[in-house]
Amino acid sequence: MGLFDKILKEAAKAIDNAIVNNGGSTANGNSFAEAVDKAMGVKHEATHVSAPSPAPASISNAPCTPPEVLASGSEPTAPYKIVKNEYYEPISSFELPEDFTEFRSHAEPMMCHLYKYDEKDDADIDLNKPCISLDCANFIYKAVESYLSSGTVSGLSQFQPIDRGHILFKAKNVNYYGKIVAFYGLYLGDRSEKNYWGLCMTYCRDAVGTPLEKKLTAILDHAAETYNEE
Repeated sequence: MGLFDKILKEAAKAIDNAIVNNGGSTANGNSFAEAVDKAMGVKHEATHVSAPSPAPASISNAPCTPPEVLASGSEPTAPYKIVKNEYYEPISSFELPEDFTEFRSHAEPMMCHLYKYDEKDDADIDLNKPCISLDCANFIYKAVESYLSSGTVSGLSQFQPIDRGHILFKAKNVNYYGKIVAFYGLYLGDRSEKNYWGLCMTYCRDAVGTPLEKKLTAILDHAAETYNEE
């Protein structure tokens, strides 16, 4: 199960909880979580099959950034370190601040680093904290594929061509199950192999317009600028 699959499943559970809290029922086939589980089973039988449509942005219990993390946007960026993705060849690397910590996402070969990781995350990763990852989620793969064939993408915001080495463009998915996914579309190895990925920064929508979002954007930009393959 990939990182974005986990985000999807958490969003589905939130929808079910909202239905129950408002006097509804998730029985008799009305459970979003069960529908997602079925979709995930189909998805993993074939590569790049579309997931269910994103959850509505109006869900009252949409994911929220932990308050102390949201407030950290005004703090200076920590010193940078080099991190490597050794789960997938070719091995790639880029620079991240020291307060991003790699964690087991069970999404390998996707490398994931969580912002402000603490001891609570040892037992249960808080995916409402910002996270940077290398991922080949369906919407990312299709965006890279579209860019290489037409020079543009659809359904994404703030699209900006880059064309710097393996880095092709920058864009945002502004409502991925209540999250923002800002990413650089890229390809690993030889372009002809169609190994399409994204260098992604994922965070909750309550961070939009805050110093934290500005900080995360600068961190993602720096990661893309220092991206390298061995």
